[in-house]
Amino acid sequence: MAFYDKTRRLVVGNYDTFAIPFVIKNHVPLANEKFIFTIRRVLDTTKRMGRPPEKGEIVFQQVVTYNQLTFITHDGVTVGCSFYITALKEEAANIPEGINAYDLAVVDDNAKTEIELIPPSEFIVGEVLRYG
Repeated sequence: MAFYDKTRRLVVGNYDTFAIPFVIKNHVPLANEKFIFTIRRVLDTTKRMGRPPEKGEIVFQQVVTYNQLTFITHDGVTVGCSFYITALKEEAANIPEGINAYDLAVVDDNAKTEIELIPPSEFIVGEVLRYG
């Protein structure tokens, strides 16, 4: 699994708000499920031979519950869901500049199981250039 897969890379500005849309297809969410989006600081990116980078503490986490989902329907049948992960300026300021790692998992409270939907991927925080 490539940590530096450009298709899953997220880039945001430091001290800036953000909203990241997620669309989950072919999974009908259950009332006891929740989606957990987590960002961890990357401590060491110089791993070799395909080993993942060393990750540190959680710097941002948001839980999306069943009631917060927007359901996707086709011909009256639910075929998936969508939701946004959002951060206010104060929350974004707690995410350190540079390379971090994000992942998305769905957790079933009844069965106590967790399924990784997006493996650890790059979440880069840097300066945003604004043109006025």
